[in-house]
Amino acid sequence: MWRLHEEGNNSFSLSNVVSGSRILAQSGYEGAQGFFAVADGPVYQDQKWHLMMQTDGTFVIANAKSGRRIWAQDEDLCLEGVEINTGLPTTGDPFVEAILVRLSKSGPLAGRI
Repeated sequence: MWRLHEEGNNSFSLSNVVSGSRILAQSGYEGAQGFFAVADGPVYQDQKWHLMMQTDGTFVIANAKSGRRIWAQDEDLCLEGVEINTGLPTTGDPFVEAILVRLSKSGPLAGRI
């Protein structure tokens, strides 16, 4: 589970609820390379994300510095689970959208974060 922290300029950092580590996506890499989490220190631009609401209520999560997007792909419902990755998938690709759910409510976010 991840928590959103407002960082200004319509950007957010994403931290793990248990460890507190923040996700980042470095420029110049593809897939899982340059995509990891850091536990402490200042919040740099590659640790900030833009949440772009789509018409269907889902969000595209794009890195503020690199433009890389967080996306998940279920490999034919494999038993190992869902692959989480970053990259620049084709616009309209169903894997680049996410539904964000509030912890205090049961439904998806209805408005802008």
